[in-house]
Amino acid sequence: MTKFDKINSEAIYELHYQEDMRAKGIPYQVSNLVIYTAISALEKQIPKKPRKTRTEIVCPTCATLVGSSPYCRYCGQKLDWSDTE
Repeated sequence: MTKFDKINSEAIYELHYQEDMRAKGIPYQVSNLVIYTAISALEKQIPKKPRKTRTEIVCPTCATLVGSSPYCRYCGQKLDWSDTE
């Protein structure tokens, strides 16, 4: 499990915990890290066009080399291949 996987797992756990607390009528404040992680995950679902370097096509979020997949295999960014040569 990578550092990012651990952060994501903790964020998901905390969000589920908050949901349970609110259902029971108990106020619960979410940490900034959880909010940032949730926003980041949602933003990655908005397709972005891959960037072209001199010789490669890379993810616009993490700059990892991408093939023709609809998502970056490293960071999960959804890729927009429309109008790509």
